[in-house]
Amino acid sequence: MSQLLCDLKQIVENEIKALQEENIEEVQKHAKRRAEMIKSALKQNNLSLEVLLKLQEMNSQVLAIAKQLHEALGEQLKKTRRENQRFLGYKQAVMPVSSFSKYVNKRS
Repeated sequence: MSQLLCDLKQIVENEIKALQEENIEEVQKHAKRRAEMIKSALKQNNLSLEVLLKLQEMNSQVLAIAKQLHEALGEQLKKTRRENQRFLGYKQAVMPVSSFSKYVNKRS
């Protein structure tokens, strides 16, 4: 049982490292592997309360880091949108405005 916990701890550490590096493909790979190991251990019904509590704690760590990354990405997207709006404002200010109407006046 301690071998399972050591293996899961190593996977979680790798998952956290990948999250901090923003390597989403690696995070998915580690998360999938962790889920498979937990499912197989649950099927064998050999998880103690202590191990389950440690798994819960490790999962909380991963979720906290993932939430921080999600918030950071959201802030980056908002910043990019504001910059795009600013550049559009500059573009509109620089574009020449014709003194002639784009429609022909039929009365003249």
